[in-house]
Amino acid sequence: PRQITGAGVRTRLQKLQQRVSEVLRGAGLCEHVSFSMMGACDLDLLGLAENAPERRALRLRDPATENQELMRTTLLAGLLAAAQRNAHRRVEDVALFETGRVFIPRDAGLPDERQRLGALVMGSARTSLWNLPDNYEQMDFYWLRGVLEQLAARLHIADLRFVRGRHDSLHPGRTAELLIGRTRLGVIGEVAPAV
Repeated sequence: PRQITGAGVRTRLQKLQQRVSEVLRGAGLCEHVSFSMMGACDLDLLGLAENAPERRALRLRDPATENQELMRTTLLAGLLAAAQRNAHRRVEDVALFETGRVFIPRDAGLPDERQRLGALVMGSARTSLWNLPDNYEQMDFYWLRGVLEQLAARLHIADLRFVRGRHDSLHPGRTAELLIGRTRLGVIGEVAPAV
């Protein structure tokens, strides 16, 4: 451009994403970025039923690699893969979050690209436990619920509720749905033992 007339500004969505990222990083989570592609094997590893909505994915005509033939429909597969890589390297304290798009196919035309937030925690919230008991402040369902409550407060959401829920990838008795009024925002829970 010949002349710059003013400074660029963030969109409303960009400002929201920045605020979400600040709260989660402030709570001790690290931002994770995964590929927008996944494989059918990733969906199998998540323990999803054959009719699960996440299985309805866009198939790439010419995938770059063997196990990335689908556009992702969930962020959970990438977060679990990152946790697995850390666990294989004996890193037991992991707190990750990702904001990114998932791709929901439509009957015709381009897919519906939806912005999602995913998080995964395991181990201890403290980096040094030399003088504390082994189970001191383990990151669990309630720890992550507290982080989500902090996020809701920062976003001025007053009526966030947690009610008993269900998801194929999560432990049946340790899963809750996040609701605002009657609107379902998502789920939180412990990963199912089989997954």
